[in-house]
Amino acid sequence: ISDMLWLEQSLRFALNHNEDLLGRFDPQRIEQQEVFDAHARTLIASNTGIVQVLWFDPAGRTRHALPPAIASGMVGESQDTASSLQRLARSLGHAVYGPAYPVVQGDWQFEVHVPVFRDGRLAGVVVGAYSMRRMLEQTVPWWLTERYRIRVIDNSGNTLAARTKVEATAAKLDYQISFDPPGHGLILHAAPYRAQAPLVPRLL
Repeated sequence: ISDMLWLEQSLRFALNHNEDLLGRFDPQRIEQQEVFDAHARTLIASNTGIVQVLWFDPAGRTRHALPPAIASGMVGESQDTASSLQRLARSLGHAVYGPAYPVVQGDWQFEVHVPVFRDGRLAGVVVGAYSMRRMLEQTVPWWLTERYRIRVIDNSGNTLAARTKVEATAAKLDYQISFDPPGHGLILHAAPYRAQAPLVPRLL
């Protein structure tokens, strides 16, 4: 269980750190494409699962996206969901996470909406889109995958992402802990690998 607590805390730290970085977009310079792109590239290159960054103006219009929404091959949140999350982030004044949604190639994503203020007034909302598959690939260390099959599951037990040794067999004993943020019923699940029986019996 200590390994799972470590993993949950590690993911929470990465998400909280990225919230802070998303909120640091300079509202005076973010309208410049090159400024936005430079900041967004740093976040995407951070190896924490972020695959896209978007900037919305106070009216909810998309001003910038990296990679561009059309070229990315991604399917984002529904317009109603995105609009309601942006309104919630604006009213609360802090980051709000959306529910997981399916994208291409069997992956799942979730988004964090971070309001940015200038002189006490809303300047816009920055959105970071996370790939669950890439998050596990980039943040779960190799030594943990040597011990466990790591999955993100929903509250119905469906697997949304996994980091696993395909050739290993998981034992029946397993552990799970709430994955919050992003929340919305997501769970971190770990099943330890069954010890392999020796090929040759030990000599007495």
